[in-house]
Amino acid sequence: MLLTQQQEKLNMTGNKMSPTQLTLLTALNMLGSGIIMLPAKLAEVGMISSLSWIFAATGAVAISYVFARCGMLSKRPGLGGIAEYAFGHTGAFMVNCIYGFSLITANIAITYSALGYLLGLVGGGIHTSDNSSIWIWVGTVALLWVATLLNFRGARFTGVISAALIWGVLLPVLVLLLMGGFWFEASTFAVNWNPTGLSAWDATTASIALTFWCFLGLESACANGDAVENPSRNVPRSVLIATVSVAVLYVVTTSLIAGIVPSEQMVGSTAPFGVVFAAMIGEGAGAVVASTLVLAMIGSLVSWQFTLSRVFKTSAEVGDFPAIFARTNAKGVPIVGFIILTSIQSILALLVASPNLLKQFDFLVDFSVITNIIPYVLCMAGSFYLSRKMKLSRGRLIQTDICATYGIAFLFLLFLSMDSLTMKIGAISVFLGWVLYGVRRAQTPDENIPLISTAHADANLKSNE
Repeated sequence: MLLTQQQEKLNMTGNKMSPTQLTLLTALNMLGSGIIMLPAKLAEVGMISSLSWIFAATGAVAISYVFARCGMLSKRPGLGGIAEYAFGHTGAFMVNCIYGFSLITANIAITYSALGYLLGLVGGGIHTSDNSSIWIWVGTVALLWVATLLNFRGARFTGVISAALIWGVLLPVLVLLLMGGFWFEASTFAVNWNPTGLSAWDATTASIALTFWCFLGLESACANGDAVENPSRNVPRSVLIATVSVAVLYVVTTSLIAGIVPSEQMVGSTAPFGVVFAAMIGEGAGAVVASTLVLAMIGSLVSWQFTLSRVFKTSAEVGDFPAIFARTNAKGVPIVGFIILTSIQSILALLVASPNLLKQFDFLVDFSVITNIIPYVLCMAGSFYLSRKMKLSRGRLIQTDICATYGIAFLFLLFLSMDSLTMKIGAISVFLGWVLYGVRRAQTPDENIPLISTAHADANLKSNE
């Protein structure tokens, strides 16, 4: 019996990610469909929207620093574990629940990005026929299940997939960084700066949700902390290295692209990087780049499906979610949980299916951002208590408090930039989380909470009559 337990422990350790794999997974989660669809979406506002990078990049770095610091201090798993120190079991549940909602929809948005590039490759573009929605749904479901099945071999294999397929986006970005300057025209950049005539503030608020969407995933190293060796050291390093690197890539590449391709060619494109390389080198190069980016998005989807399953698994292990999500095979893979979650995504994809991929992408991005704000705020607020409970040194305590305060201020700004429909959907998500928490508490009552006795309750009723 003891030998079996030791062997299982050894197998689980051998199946963990390396620090490099976790960093690449985190970077790929942020890059994902962010940088891939970003040029087309920013072109709708103009490069004046790049002012939002000032807020999005600094906000993301501040938030990532707090997550990194809390990752070193927290002894509890996932994002919910950070919030639990200050807000108790209720806070942990709400963080994991709403974060799970966000991942379910965000992964569908990533799938739409991959479909956009695939449609561009086959020359289909965005179909407008009455039957196109069902084919978009079929393509979405197929990609979701492919990403799910690739996760069945365990965390280490997921790390290998992420490390390999991230080059599908890194290589085009590196080529653009090295060669893009030869095609860069200051006059083109000037024309693309503000084609809509918006004020700096309006342009910033109009694009800040999208630019911050590009950083969603900075917390995935924390969410997957139990899947890496020595998480107290490797999680914070992965978070900070990945976030700063991705921020630099975003700012430089979007600036280069704005000086290469006129905005009218980018607006409405479902494969903007293909358009850029077609303008630089030729149509053949555009097709090759689009193909590599499809692979990168599949890799991103694989890692995000992995993260989604881990959120539900760790929550189920502490009794917040149904126990079925915690059941794993010999490789530590929650296969049943994967199947349930991907089935939910397949149904949801049918409900939101539309012939206009970009419109649906925008909706899912806004939903993902608004539902990420809530767990982020809880974690930032919880860091004040956690850093003091763990007796952080004065210097690091001040640094953490400053970053948490800035991160909360940024998240409030982001919240205020949302339209009324998005805010309503976010509110419904919170209310649904409370309902699920109430239902779950009824099924697993906490014996440590003192309950009024039946006799005492009857006496109170009689005294009030």
